[in-house]
Amino acid sequence: MAPQHYSSKIDWWIIAVLAAIFIFVVSALLWVGIEWYVVLTIGAVLLGFIGLSCTEVRYVIDDDNLGVRSYIKWEWYPIENIKEVRKVTSLLAAPAMSFTRVKIKFQRGTTKLAYPLEISPKDRDVFIQDLLKINPNIKVIH
Repeated sequence: MAPQHYSSKIDWWIIAVLAAIFIFVVSALLWVGIEWYVVLTIGAVLLGFIGLSCTEVRYVIDDDNLGVRSYIKWEWYPIENIKEVRKVTSLLAAPAMSFTRVKIKFQRGTTKLAYPLEISPKDRDVFIQDLLKINPNIKVIH
């Protein structure tokens, strides 16, 4: 089976916060009198970081594994070790760009995670159904 790729859902407030940070930094640099070309360079680097923040969180189901990419780092989890999934709304720090998430619990002792994994695929229903195709024993909590 070909790998299935899933983008992270991106909430509007994340874009707003990142834009506010950009505007604040550029304004502060101009306010203190830094030369425009230095501000332009710093602004370009900051925009690059903002772009990476919004595009480099993604997920993939490849064979029997779930891959989670958070910026430059991939983590892989065997789908056979997933015990349950649940749609949640959460503020916890996670490889997700949205509060609308899927919480994934693994069988005890099968991952190095001390807590459930929370991710934010754009279409949670399709994502959960794709997991169930590989491991029909996953309990879906509603």
